[in-house]
Amino acid sequence: MQKVFMLSTVAFLAGCSGWTLTERGDEGQPCFTNGQCNAGLTCIAEVCQAGAPECTGEQTSCDGVWARTCQGGVWVRITDCSVGDKICQDGACLRPSTDGDEGDGDVSDDGTQDGDLNEAVVDGDSDDGVEEELVCDCGPAVTDCCDGCRYVPENAPCLTSIASCTTQTCNVAHQCDLTGSEPDTCYIEGVCYQEFDISPNNQCWLCNSSYQWDDWSIAYDFPCDDGDPCTVYDKCTDNGHIVECIGTPQTCNDHGVIGIDCMCECDKAYEGDYCDRCVVGALGEYPHCFKASASFCQSNQCGQTPPTGQTTCYDNSGSGSCPGGSNPPACGDMSYQDFCGQDAQYPDNDQQMECMSFLPAGCDSPLYPPWSVKDSLTGLEWTFEYASDKTWDEAYTYCIDQRSGGYTDWRLPTTHELFSLVDSQTSNPAAKYPFGGQRTGAKKYWTSTEPSGFGGNSKVVNFAGGTANNDAHDSNNKFAVRCVRGGVTATDGSGGNRRWAPEVDPLLMGVKDLVTELIWAPNRTTTNVTWLQALAYCEKLGTSTGSGYKWRLPSKNELLSIVDFSQSGLATTMPAFPSIAYNDSHFWTSTTDVGGPAAAWTVWMVPGDVLSIDKTAPKQAICVRNP
Repeated sequence: MQKVFMLSTVAFLAGCSGWTLTERGDEGQPCFTNGQCNAGLTCIAEVCQAGAPECTGEQTSCDGVWARTCQGGVWVRITDCSVGDKICQDGACLRPSTDGDEGDGDVSDDGTQDGDLNEAVVDGDSDDGVEEELVCDCGPAVTDCCDGCRYVPENAPCLTSIASCTTQTCNVAHQCDLTGSEPDTCYIEGVCYQEFDISPNNQCWLCNSSYQWDDWSIAYDFPCDDGDPCTVYDKCTDNGHIVECIGTPQTCNDHGVIGIDCMCECDKAYEGDYCDRCVVGALGEYPHCFKASASFCQSNQCGQTPPTGQTTCYDNSGSGSCPGGSNPPACGDMSYQDFCGQDAQYPDNDQQMECMSFLPAGCDSPLYPPWSVKDSLTGLEWTFEYASDKTWDEAYTYCIDQRSGGYTDWRLPTTHELFSLVDSQTSNPAAKYPFGGQRTGAKKYWTSTEPSGFGGNSKVVNFAGGTANNDAHDSNNKFAVRCVRGGVTATDGSGGNRRWAPEVDPLLMGVKDLVTELIWAPNRTTTNVTWLQALAYCEKLGTSTGSGYKWRLPSKNELLSIVDFSQSGLATTMPAFPSIAYNDSHFWTSTTDVGGPAAAWTVWMVPGDVLSIDKTAPKQAICVRNP
């Protein structure tokens, strides 16, 4: 009857304009408003479906740890009883009994029956008899492990954080435990720190979370500041079970003394906070620094060795080919090639001359002759013109009064300075361009050098061949003069024997000249030798000693560079020279006298003279090499 009624109703409604009708009661359609469906179907979750419902009415039951209730014929989970350490029984979350009884039905002290869950609560209704679940197990106040109703499970994160860098979990007693810190952070005394942050109370403590996150770690060997301005390299040090910041007392590296405010007062050739570098303008390399003084430069060479200019090889009678080639030669070491290792076979320092004039007319213009010539290697500036026939006093005054180029600091040159103009490839005159020919002439020239032990004498350089010897200051000696300015004669340096520095060589020690940077062998020949034997001795030295260094016989200018005219007796301070007899102090150079190729140049080390001697004569030899 109900179905017929519904069909008639539908037919009636279909005739009404603007009405809509929802079909109900069949499978898959909504249930009727009274919760019923057509025959053979059941209303489940408000939809007509085939089969019986899962449940009916307001039933409750347990699904594992979940309490559930019947809603529209379907079981619906309501509460997870595992939260709060309860169990599900009869559709309610209950706390297990703790009275120790075995459920024998007796009444316990708290009024519950044994075997029951002692915190089950009855809703008080007498008509339904349904035991309701315990909804809250903590609270009502919110704590670190209680949200006001439920406990946080054990080992789960606490509800509140102690600090932004910490981690904390709830324990079995529902209390929050501090269990650690975030990666690369520390939580110390209520404050978060980043990895390697230094303690505000001790600069030798730091945050090292890989070691311990909740306390300071010791910062062994970390840089710090001990507060003492007279110490350096401060670091955290274990000082008898107490780690503290300790510095090293400041030193000046033996090249100065501690002065005001703990700063180093350095020797003249040194500078820096700890006297640990050469002063600007000093020669050599730290720790061997040398700054020449005016008095030093008056008697010594004060710069790089000027080239001799010799480009031709010679034997004992004349010019010839260079055995072993050049730059440098391959002399054969132990199987030595005769006459190998001469001056012309080794490269020289570069030296360029620049003529100075009001117009860029060069050095040879007859209309605009230069007033001076600048030397690129030595830094010296020379007058283009020279004066003849001057006594030493007249020559000295002539240069003091010189005003070429408008300069007022012209002076008489030293022996080493004037010798830088000698050209050993030419003779009569033996002068470098642009001073050759009549611009110099084969003349003797005064120098300002007054050698020790030879009172009333000065060195004279003879440009006929390139010799140097003493001549007296008397009215009968009248020679030419060429003036100079510049160089390093005005510096205020240390002078003295600091010029020489030991050169470490495991097989053969040498001595380094900080002025020229050349390294000299520590010993001379044990007997007198000819020029050919001297060449061979030095070329073989590296092999015979096993050092492997390329030793050679020095050129005329190289050997002259170690002469110190302030010394009486032996005219050098180089440690390689022991005391030697006056007549045994001629030393060979690798430079031939082109005016007579059967002779070579020697330096007479007692007075410091440069002389030409027959190559077959027996003389001494000492060797040199580049760094």
